[in-house]
Amino acid sequence: YDAISRDAPGLGVLVRTDFSNEHAWETFCARLREGEAEFAAEGPAQNDGTGEALPAEDAEMDDGDEGSDEEEEDGPFHIFSVVNASPPDRALFVDASNLAVLRLLNDVDVRRAPVPPPETKRIRPPNRLVDHDGWQEVYTGRTVWIYDAKSNADQCAKLVSRKAACTALRRHADSWRARVSHVCELQVNLASGAMQIDFGGLDRWDYDERLRNLEDAVRPIL
Repeated sequence: YDAISRDAPGLGVLVRTDFSNEHAWETFCARLREGEAEFAAEGPAQNDGTGEALPAEDAEMDDGDEGSDEEEEDGPFHIFSVVNASPPDRALFVDASNLAVLRLLNDVDVRRAPVPPPETKRIRPPNRLVDHDGWQEVYTGRTVWIYDAKSNADQCAKLVSRKAACTALRRHADSWRARVSHVCELQVNLASGAMQIDFGGLDRWDYDERLRNLEDAVRPIL
């Protein structure tokens, strides 16, 4: 799936991990495309796919090309590449954890683990998402969003953290839910660096989900 993470159009990747409600999924996708269309109406030709505007001379057509035999047409403007696996491949995605999806679509790297607060011991047993001999696992690549079983009811997607802020409270593979009506705006602002989601440094993530990620991190990869 390297082609999806590196070469697919868009700023982020939306991954479907629940296949139990086709109507809810189609409703979600329709609203997602509506959101993308709103951004396209604001001038997608002036966006290079990285969240930064192109110079005007690069965004406008050259009048001298009017007589050419073929005209280059822009494809549909997408903020997200959508991964909706075909039935033979769905076992890889069904109910996949945040960490499993990150490992599938992003590249792994390591960095120094943050220093624990005073009078706080390092995590035991060691865990590569938090601290393993002074290092921790992080991910680089496209921003990952997940459509899961809860999405059928709440029409939200999970924004997955690839590289948490360097504090002892945050964990990679944590996630935060956002309604489909807001995900396009959030993705564009995140990609441009105009915003970040950190809850003011407070620890307000889903603890059951975090526990699952921590367990997956030490489980052997078959």
